[in-house]
Amino acid sequence: MGRQVGIFLLLTFCAGSLLSACKFSKGERARAMEQELEEKIKSGVPTGATRADVQAFIDKLSIKGERPTRQQYSMDFSAFDRGADAPHKPKEMPPNIVGHLIAKWASVDSDVSIMHNIGLYAIFFFDANDHLVTYSVYRYFTD
Repeated sequence: MGRQVGIFLLLTFCAGSLLSACKFSKGERARAMEQELEEKIKSGVPTGATRADVQAFIDKLSIKGERPTRQQYSMDFSAFDRGADAPHKPKEMPPNIVGHLIAKWASVDSDVSIMHNIGLYAIFFFDANDHLVTYSVYRYFTD
């Protein structure tokens, strides 16, 4: 019986040590990546930049060692605002927007408090002349 108690105490100590060494994320990495992405876009892609310039920017982009998937340019907005993990339009969409490019990081972090993974979007909106009008950066939740 004494040996069982000793083993139990040893296992409890080891489990406690392991749990205290682990850092459970609450989305801090995703927030930091979102902020870094905003700063890189502001300094790297001015309003009025061509679509080719934005594509080249996305293709070179890396945030905390992770590269996004660049989706093809599209004039179709039907997939927007169709769920938590779908891209969203800006709250105030300029009227001259005709197309968009999306850079997507599928899973950059997790939030254990809500049991979801966190992804990151950067969406670039263009006018009829293929010039950047505005962009949107935000985090989204996935299962």
